[in-house]
Amino acid sequence: SIERVDSKTTSNTKCRVETSNVQFVFVDLGSISSSLLPTSKKSTLTETIVLQGRMEATVDMTTDRAGVEISKNDYKLDSERLEIYTAKGANLYHPVQLLEPIQFSLHCLQRVDKNDGGDSMDVKFACLAPVYISISMQNVALASAIATSLSEAFFEDSVAEVEVDEFCSLSEAETSKIELLNSALEQVGDIDDLNHNRSDHPNDISAHDGNPSKQTKQMLKLRATLPSATITLINDFQGMDLALFKLTTTHCVFGGEVDFPVLSDSESPLFGCNVNTSVLAEYFDSTTFKWENFLVKPWEVTLNCSRSEQSRFPSDRLLTTFDIESHQCHVSFSEHFLVSVGAASRMWSVYSGATRQATELVASTTKDDSNKQRLSRSMAAHAARSLITTLPYALENHSGLNASYSIGEEHLQLPSNSTRFFQFDLFPESGSGGMRNYGQDVKKPRAVTVFVGDTEICIADIDREVGNRHAYFILEYATYIFTYVVKRGNSTVLHLSSQVEMYNLSSLPFRIAIFKDDTSQDLGHLSPIKKEKRKNEIREGNEPLSSHAIFGFPAPLISGFAVDSIENIQIQLIPVTNDNSELFGTLIVPPLQQLINMTGPGKDTVFEVSCSNWKETPFPSLVANVRTNVSFTGDSHPFIQLLIEPRAIMVNKLPIKTLVRTPMPHTYRTEGPQHQVDDESNEIVHSLNHNESVEIFTPGPSIALSMKLATSPISGTTTGWTDGVWKIIPLGKTEKLSSQGLRCLFPFEPTSQKSNQAPFENIGGIEIFILEEEDASPDFADKQNSLEGRKENFNENSTRTLVFTACNVAVDHSGCVLFKEEFESRIGDDKGKKDQPLF
Repeated sequence: SIERVDSKTTSNTKCRVETSNVQFVFVDLGSISSSLLPTSKKSTLTETIVLQGRMEATVDMTTDRAGVEISKNDYKLDSERLEIYTAKGANLYHPVQLLEPIQFSLHCLQRVDKNDGGDSMDVKFACLAPVYISISMQNVALASAIATSLSEAFFEDSVAEVEVDEFCSLSEAETSKIELLNSALEQVGDIDDLNHNRSDHPNDISAHDGNPSKQTKQMLKLRATLPSATITLINDFQGMDLALFKLTTTHCVFGGEVDFPVLSDSESPLFGCNVNTSVLAEYFDSTTFKWENFLVKPWEVTLNCSRSEQSRFPSDRLLTTFDIESHQCHVSFSEHFLVSVGAASRMWSVYSGATRQATELVASTTKDDSNKQRLSRSMAAHAARSLITTLPYALENHSGLNASYSIGEEHLQLPSNSTRFFQFDLFPESGSGGMRNYGQDVKKPRAVTVFVGDTEICIADIDREVGNRHAYFILEYATYIFTYVVKRGNSTVLHLSSQVEMYNLSSLPFRIAIFKDDTSQDLGHLSPIKKEKRKNEIREGNEPLSSHAIFGFPAPLISGFAVDSIENIQIQLIPVTNDNSELFGTLIVPPLQQLINMTGPGKDTVFEVSCSNWKETPFPSLVANVRTNVSFTGDSHPFIQLLIEPRAIMVNKLPIKTLVRTPMPHTYRTEGPQHQVDDESNEIVHSLNHNESVEIFTPGPSIALSMKLATSPISGTTTGWTDGVWKIIPLGKTEKLSSQGLRCLFPFEPTSQKSNQAPFENIGGIEIFILEEEDASPDFADKQNSLEGRKENFNENSTRTLVFTACNVAVDHSGCVLFKEEFESRIGDDKGKKDQPLF
C-alpha cells in the first residue's frame, strides 16, 4: 500500500509491503548438467539453497517542499520465520536446515539537513529469538559454487565484450575523428587550467561572496542486539557425518558510530565502537559421541575501539585505540579434536585441489566458449563435492544366516556375508528441513532393528553401543548370534556374527574351509584386513559389499560347539601365495571349556599352523600363527576371535632404505611391491624404506638374515652386507632376543690399495642392532636383561615384532651437511687417524 500526505511545508509518503511466504531458490548449475548426462548411472537431483520466510517492509519518507533542504527517511523491515536450508530437485526433496527460523527487526532512520551541513543514518538491528546455524563443508562448497556461477554470469560476459572491442581495427575515417576529438580535448584542458589559475587569485569573487558553500559530512550509527547465537561446523565430505565444534555467543551487544567528513579525498573517517558478549565453545569427541567443553567456563569479553583526534597532545595525526577486556580463558581439548580438524582440513585441500585442476583443464580445452567453460567448471566442482567413499553407518552380517533390518519405516534385506551402508533420516524441529544434532543434542535416538528368523534384535541407540561388550541372542537349535558396534574408519558399524569370528591380520590372503560331519565346506577368501582398510571404494546407499577381511563361521555349523563339552572345530587354512603353490594347513580349535581354561583372563593362546603340500612332502613349507582371543558378554557368555598373524614382523627403523636378504622361503612385505630373487644365489631380497616391514612365515626354529644399506653415501666409503653374512633370529613361540639385542655391523668396503685385508677385520663400519620391539628405546644399550623390565613393555597379545636400528642417528633435513666421525686407525696407517663418513 502507498499513502501520500502533503502539507504546506512538507510532503510525506508511506509505502508498506507485506509478503506471505517467499522463497528464493539458488540452484547449482553443475548438478543440473550432471543429471542431464546420458552416461550417468542414475538421475542426480539438483542441489539448491533455499532462502524462505515472511517479510514486512515499511518506508516513510518526509521532505521539505519549500527548498528541499531537509528530508527524513524511515525504513523498517520485520521478518518472521526467516530460514535457510538446502534441498534437492525441483520439488525440494530431503531438506536439511542451515538456519533455523528466526525473527528480527531492522530499523534505519536517515536524515538529511543541508542547513546543518550533514547527513546522518541511524541503523538498529534486534533479533527477537535465539539463532541456530548449522554449516557443513558441503554447504560451504555448494555456496561457493553458486556464488562463482552468479559472478561469472553477471561480469565475465561484459568483460569479454570489452576485451573483444579493444582489439577491433579502426577505419581511416574513424581514426581521423579520434585525432580531431583529441585535439579539441587538449584545447579544453588548456582553458580549464587557465580558469583554475584565475580562481586561485585572492581577488576571486567566489571566495568572498555572501553564500559560501557548506561542507557536508555523513554520520552512521549502528546498534545491534543478539540474545543468543549457536554455530555448529560439520564435516560431511566424502559421505562423512561428523561434527567438529560448536560456538555459542550470549548477550551480544554491539554499538558503533562512524563519521565521514567530506573535506578532502585524503581525510580518513572517524569511528568508535564497542562489543560485549559471552562465548562458550564445545568440540565433538568422535570416540564417545559427546560434546566436550573446549572453553571450560564462559568467556566474557568486551572490545572497545576508536579513531579520533588526540586530546592530550596537539597534533594533526589521528589516534586509533583498541581496548580489549576479558576474563580468564580456560581451554581444554583432546587429541581426537585435533585429528578431526586435521582430517577436515585435508579433505578441504583435496576438494580445492581437484576443483582447481579441473578448472585449469577446462580453461585450456575450451578457450573460445565462455559458456562451456562456466558449465564445465560447475560440473567439475559438483563432481568433486559429490564424491562418496563411505557413509556414516553400516551393518555387517557374518553370522552365516540371512537377515533383514529396519530403520524407521524402511525394511531392507541383509544377506549373509554382506555389508550395507546407510544414514539416518533427519527430523525437522521448527524449520522446514531436518536438523543435524549430535551428542547430547540428539532428541530421537538412532535405533536399528535386525530380524534373524523369528528373532528380533533391537539396538536402541547405535551411537551409545560403540565400544560396549558383545550382546548375544539365542535362536532355535542352540544357535547363538552376537552383536557389537565398533568405529571403523569414518563409519559406525553394527556387526552381526556367530560365536566364532576369524580376522586376517597378515599381508597374505587365505582361503578358509571348515570340516563338519567329515565334509569340508568352503567359506571363501579371507583378504588382509590392512588392505581392506586402504581400499577407497565408493559406497552408494544400501549397495551390498562382500567383506573379505572378516569371516564369521556360519552359526548352524558351530551350534554344537557352544553346548557340547567335547566338540571341537576343525578349520582348514590355504595360503594364497604368488607361486600358486597348493599348501594346506589344519587348525583344531579345542572344545569351548578347554579353550577358556587355556586362554584365561587377558591372555591369548597362539597356535602354530603348518601348511604343506601333502602330495609332495609331509614337511611344513609355510607356518602361520593363529591367535585366539576369548571375551565374555555381560552374563559371561564367551565370544571367540581367531586372528591370523605372521610368525614375526621385521621393521626398518633406520632413516634410509635398507636391503634385507634371506635364503629361506615365505617372507613377504607388508605393503608395496614384493621381493626380488637373486638369480645367482636364489636368495630373496627385500628393499625396505623407513618404517616398512617384512612378515615372516618361514618354517623351522629360526631364520637367517643379512642386511645392507641400499643407498650409497654422497661422499666417502660405501658399506657392504652385515659382518658374518647371516644373522640367526629364533622364531619359536617362546623365543626372544635378549634386551641387549643382536649387534650387527655394516662394514666399510676395503679400498683397492688395501684389498689384501681379511674380510671384516680392522676396517670399521656402521653399528646397528636387531631388537625386540619392546626393547627398542633410545636408552636400550643401558637396559638390564631383567624379566621384570621386559614384562613392563611386552604385550603378550600382539604379534612379535623385531626392529633394526642404530644407537645414534643424525638426519640432515637441509641436504647440505655431511656428518663425519674421527677414530683411530687399526691397520698401521701412517697418518694414525682417518675420517670416515656416516650416513
